[in-house]
Amino acid sequence: MQAPENIPDHLAPAAQAALLWINNARASEYSLTGLVGADDIETAGEPFEFGLVLCDGEICAREQIRVVPDGDPTGLPALTTRTSCRSGLRGYRP
Repeated sequence: MQAPENIPDHLAPAAQAALLWINNARASEYSLTGLVGADDIETAGEPFEFGLVLCDGEICAREQIRVVPDGDPTGLPALTTRTSCRSGLRGYRP
C-alpha cells in the first residue's frame, strides 16, 4: 500500500478524481489513506485499475477503481468503480 504522500505524480490526479467522485456519489467525507495495487502502473495513458483505501472517522473502506483515459482536454479520467453495492455511476467528472 502506498501512503497518500507516496502516490506517484502520474497517478495523483486519477486518485483525487476518484476520491471526489466517491464522496459526491455517496455524500460522504472520505479521506484518501492509501493506494493499493498501483506499483506496476507506469503510465496513466492506458486503462488501469487500483484500489483506494478510504477512511471517514473510524469507518474505512477499500474501493477498486478502473480509470479509462478518454482524451478529454481537461485531463480528467473517466472512472468506473467495482464495489459490493455496484452504484452504477459511470463516467463522472468532478
